[in-house]
Amino acid sequence: MKWLHTLLLRGLLIAASLLCAGQAWAVCSYSSRMNLGDIVINPGLVRVAQAAAIGATVGSQTVTIPNTGGLIWIGQCAANGYGGFYIALDVNQGTAVAGLNKVYSTNIQGIGFRISTLGSNANTWPTGTGVFYSSAVSVYIGWSQIQFELVKTASIVGNGQLTPGEYGRVNVSGNPFDQYFRVVVAGGSILTPTCSVDAGSQNITVPLGSVYRNAFGGVGSTTAPSAFSIRLNCNSLPAGQGNTVMMTMDATADPSGQPGTLRLATAGPGPIAGGVGIQVRNALNNPVVFGQAVDVGPSQSTGYVVSFTARYIQTTGTVTAGQANGLATVTLTYK
Repeated sequence: MKWLHTLLLRGLLIAASLLCAGQAWAVCSYSSRMNLGDIVINPGLVRVAQAAAIGATVGSQTVTIPNTGGLIWIGQCAANGYGGFYIALDVNQGTAVAGLNKVYSTNIQGIGFRISTLGSNANTWPTGTGVFYSSAVSVYIGWSQIQFELVKTASIVGNGQLTPGEYGRVNVSGNPFDQYFRVVVAGGSILTPTCSVDAGSQNITVPLGSVYRNAFGGVGSTTAPSAFSIRLNCNSLPAGQGNTVMMTMDATADPSGQPGTLRLATAGPGPIAGGVGIQVRNALNNPVVFGQAVDVGPSQSTGYVVSFTARYIQTTGTVTAGQANGLATVTLTYK
């Protein structure tokens, strides 16, 4: 019985020791005056290249934490004894992305985010930090800015608006209502080029042949058309995250005003033909409008073949012999 009584006495002493430690830990306190409110993030329109490496930062915004001078008031400690507390920096959006350091998913396929506090006590979230003090003092921590990064997390990236709302919060550990500030996303969107021009279509030569002057019968008369096409390789995306592919053809228009007609190149080793231009028509046999974006269609895994024809057209009353070459460029855009 004596041996059992000794064990019980030791247990009581240990419990009393833990109680004393808890009382000392509570010396520092939080005040609602420490709440800085919301740090608002809006990275704007972020264009993401499909060729960007997984893990690459594709967009970022750094916001200064206001009215702090780089030091944030996080606690008030009493005069007697030592004190301390623990601060939690939590991520409240998405799930952790495997293989990437503290990157969390967004609502856009292939895009994650990372939050960091910058300053003399820099941290990447989620994390926590313990603070210990032993005198009557207002306790500060060296955080001056919030950095919000958008990170590529997969080979295929979607499009769309980032879900607005709270993405992170700093508060006393275990009590989210004792808050220092929140990181709130209020805007931002992802735009990803989902198509590329096939290698075989990147530099196209369209042979129009040699034509005699008497092949023309007056202004507006034309030669036989030569067909050509531009092949696009595209990716499909989840429902609601795709985009519409737009194509624009640009060229120097012929001064005659003939629709869809580009001016002949003026440089060359020999004389330049006169009185003609090169007219380009689309698959519907309508003259193209230079500089105007035209819908190709939604991004899809099968891609597209966009067809055109080109032909000579008489633009003035007299046709003169010479070289008759022209140049046009094609640009892809998305909406």
